[in-house]
Amino acid sequence: MATQNSLNKTSDGFTSTAGLTNTAGVVAINSTTSACGISTDAFATTVSVATGGAVKAVTLGSTNTTSSTVVKSGTGNIAMNSGLTVDSTGRTTNTAQPMFLVGENASPANITGDNTQYTMLWDTEIYDIGGNFAANTFTAPITGKYLLSTNISTLYNAGYSYAIVFILTSSAQYTFTWGPVAPPGATRNFTQNVSTIASMTAGDTAIVKIVWGNAAKTVVIQGNAGAGSVATYFCGALLA
Repeated sequence: MATQNSLNKTSDGFTSTAGLTNTAGVVAINSTTSACGISTDAFATTVSVATGGAVKAVTLGSTNTTSSTVVKSGTGNIAMNSGLTVDSTGRTTNTAQPMFLVGENASPANITGDNTQYTMLWDTEIYDIGGNFAANTFTAPITGKYLLSTNISTLYNAGYSYAIVFILTSSAQYTFTWGPVAPPGATRNFTQNVSTIASMTAGDTAIVKIVWGNAAKTVVIQGNAGAGSVATYFCGALLA
């Protein structure tokens, strides 16, 4: 015959040196005026909350507007399965945060100069966290604010009336314009940079274009010289 036991105590709390197990019901610990503590003694131990293999909805903290929640880790780190880590000084790293850097090692010649808009063909992927860059295009994986930056190094040897570098997203155009460009008398190097914090919706894309105008089609992209030299690049990262 099964036995049911009730434990009732109205003062001085309850102490168990053998542990307390409940496998079939709800355990509620409530306090009207006193603090509630779990493993608040000085002994080294492991405290586990909702660590079983079944699906669980875990709530920590109150929705009351005057409530506060503090998470401490001593000198250790706070780590999440998503890749986010907060160290004991408050510095954060996130190995899942969308971020990319691509470069151009080749030196494509005669790509513009006669008003042709040339789409940059990035041939070297330095890193692509999240795998969101492909076919010369960055695609935003989620809606947010993205830092986008490009630096284009070019060689030219004629006089041009203007030179423009674009970062084109699905909803906006960010540009750097230079002109008029006087004849240099010899081949020279010129660098253009565009940086912005762009609002992007999930699925929006970003590419880079360059156009020089009103002269001969003789502009050359100055490719990167090799390892450690990144003069022509396109990069981006999700900020918020």
